[in-house]
Amino acid sequence: MNKTHLCFTYSWLLLPAALIAANSASAQQEPIAYSGVTESRLMFQENCAVCHGEDLEGAAQGTPLRGDLVHGESMADVVVSIANGYVDSGMPSWDDIFSPVQVQGLAMYVLETRANVGYVTSNYDAPLSIPEGEFETELHSFRLETLVDDLDRRNGIRPYAPPYLVDGDFCIAQVAHILAWAGEKHGFGAGDQAGDLQLIMLQLTISDIVAEAHNVHHPIAGDLYYEDQKDAAARAAENFREQRIPKFFRYFKDALSASDGPFVLGDRWSHVDTSLFQLIEGLRYAFPKRMKAIEGDYPKLIACRDAVAELDGIKDYLASERRLAFNEDGIFRHYPELDAA
Repeated sequence: MNKTHLCFTYSWLLLPAALIAANSASAQQEPIAYSGVTESRLMFQENCAVCHGEDLEGAAQGTPLRGDLVHGESMADVVVSIANGYVDSGMPSWDDIFSPVQVQGLAMYVLETRANVGYVTSNYDAPLSIPEGEFETELHSFRLETLVDDLDRRNGIRPYAPPYLVDGDFCIAQVAHILAWAGEKHGFGAGDQAGDLQLIMLQLTISDIVAEAHNVHHPIAGDLYYEDQKDAAARAAENFREQRIPKFFRYFKDALSASDGPFVLGDRWSHVDTSLFQLIEGLRYAFPKRMKAIEGDYPKLIACRDAVAELDGIKDYLASERRLAFNEDGIFRHYPELDAA
């Protein structure tokens, strides 16, 4: 049997994937990947360093985390210690304060610091070294496979860049086409050629507004820092808020009004509806004032968003640690100076 996998998970692909997994009896939940090294370090400094010291050397009212650990030194042991605590020894339980992924991140940070792993946010002087193939780390149970190698191995018609989907010998890129492929394979397309082409048309239009949302904070060049183009970003944001968002929303409102029911296809959801959900959520994050001011003008769009949020699989996914939070490293970024009602 051919193995299907996505190379570089993209937020637009996570929502339909959650529904596919929920509707598949054989679907296996992937392990949670947590990349918050910097966040874990900040959490430790703000909550744990007062007792254990900033470098695990211990403080006046606490114990060091260097040397032998009384309650075990494995990843599982440290996770249990952080989550459950040891009240008799003055160690509180953090289980009700931190999520399981945050607890794992703290445990990882402690173990890596004990192993004298250094952290840098950037190091442009060091040469970039990309290992070949797959590899395992000494401290963790995950593997990395470099996409550059995979792309370089492909010849002829191949993806220009991630994300792309591989199904045996078949490989396809571009979010709209990946979703169209998944929709046909898993039954969340229109079911006929004309309808599927219309869904692709809507999906590509969503890609247009997503690209414009990104260009708001990088209007001059994608490889320049936001701080280097703030004046241009302010002008782009004003036009995007006042002209572009309403124009796109009117278009999507008309598409949703063509059928009865909350979705583009009426009572049956498609990949366009999950993408509209992600679009609205992203705009709410990036432009909360503007979205609060105009959402009432587009009840069909908001009803679609709300209906997607209640779908089996989506609802569980949104409440899980697998749901990736919006942040200033993604497409939708919240800069307060770019937002206004």
